[in-house]
Amino acid sequence: MQFGKAPQPRLQTFNLTARALKLTLNLAKCCVTMQVRVGRLLAGVADGDAVAVAVQLRAARAEIMAPLSAAAMESYARAYPHLVRLHMLQELADAAALLQVLNPKRLHPT
Repeated sequence: MQFGKAPQPRLQTFNLTARALKLTLNLAKCCVTMQVRVGRLLAGVADGDAVAVAVQLRAARAEIMAPLSAAAMESYARAYPHLVRLHMLQELADAAALLQVLNPKRLHPT
């Protein structure tokens, strides 16, 4: 890599992610993992679909809240991994909102 050149996005990686996410469409709600939710969030951001991002954020947050509330009653150490997941989701939401502000045509409600 030469200095002065902007790095090129890895479109092949997004294609692989999209293909993997298509395989998860038929999964029952109980079988969708946090990794799948994050993949769907990133795919929504990459596609510019603000509605899909909002739906996936809402579902991921709701999925985390039940184990978080139970773990928080026991100890901070048990609740910490759930808090980290919520923090990660918030950073994804902030990044999607920033993209929408910087380029309003990029993320559009469908």
